Parts: sequence; structure tokens; C-alpha cells
Amino acid sequence: MDMYEEKRLIRRKALAARRGMTEDARAEASDKIQKLLFDMDEYLGARCVFLYASMDEEVHTENIILDLLGSGKTVCLPYIVGNSAMEAVRLKSMLDLEPGKYDILTVREDAKTIVEPEKIDLVLVPGVAFTRSGDRLGMGGGYYDNFLKSAVKARRVALTYDCQIFETLPMSDNDEKVDKIVTESGIIDCKQK
Repeated sequence: MDMYEEKRLIRRKALAARRGMTEDARAEASDKIQKLLFDMDEYLGARCVFLYASMDEEVHTENIILDLLGSGKTVCLPYIVGNSAMEAVRLKSMLDLEPGKYDILTVREDAKTIVEPEKIDLVLVPGVAFTRSGDRLGMGGGYYDNFLKSAVKARRVALTYDCQIFETLPMSDNDEKVDKIVTESGIIDCKQK
């Protein structure tokens, strides 16, 4: 089986596991993940944070965004600019959000301010599957792999559910790793694996 097919099968398995969680279970797990994140040095010390506006089945990020905005940190969300390409756009208020590409909440065009990736201290990374050593499998578009290469100073912390942690994942040279993973069970330091 080639790597593309192997990734496709793992994506299907991981997404089915995430989908299999009840809405209440996802909310409870998201709450535990957020509490762990809020105490992390990487989170507390960051001045500029890039994160995603969560879709229904992902780890919920609305409270994280509100916490960051309330603490006066620079908050950035993805803004799709092309095939496998996105920029960091500053979010100043939840009122500046509207559905964008793939129906993901993004900053309205008239409120858009680009933030240089080098200014980002922390990237909260979504994904479909992860390993304890920091390997990450996304949706297959390459958006985060490409963006992470340019956010050279940023720590990479993945937010995911326990059911999305795998023993191994097929990785190519283009696939970017994460530094830490936060699940409802705890924090995984990928550098120690």
C-alpha cells in the first residue's frame, strides 16, 4: 500500500473515532483540554497566538479565543489565500468572524490585518491523527504543513482527543511535527519520546 492510501485509511479511521464521540463527550473532553492548555507555560508566555476556529467535531476553541482576546494577546486565525496556502490574520473581536472557505469561521475581509508568521509565539494545531512523538496527519490539504514552515519561532501545540492518538503514522518529508499534544488525559511532550 502506498503512503497516500495509508494516510487516507488512517484519516477515515481517526475521523470515525472522533465522530463516534457524543456531543457531550466532546464538550467535556474539550473543557479538560482547555484547562490543561491554560496552565501551560507556552500558552501563558505567548504574546502572539495562531489558532483555528473549531468545527463541530474538533476540540472546541471558542473559549480559548475569548481567553486570549481578554488577556490582550494578539490572536491570529487562518486565512486561506490559495492552494495549500494560508496567512495569519489578526482577530480583534468575535464580531469580526464570518464563514469562509470550507465553511470555517474566518476574519471578515474588511477587518483583515495580516500578521507575519515570524511574530507568532505559539501555534495551536488541529489535526486528524497524531503520535506521541509529534507526528501529525491533517486533512490532506497541506495548509498547516506549509504554514508551520514559515512560523519559525512558534511552539507547536496540538489539541486533540485521546481517540486520535496512534502508535505510528506514515510521514513524508513535507509533513511537519508538533512539540506537544494536549488531550483530555494530559499533556504529551513529544520531545521526550
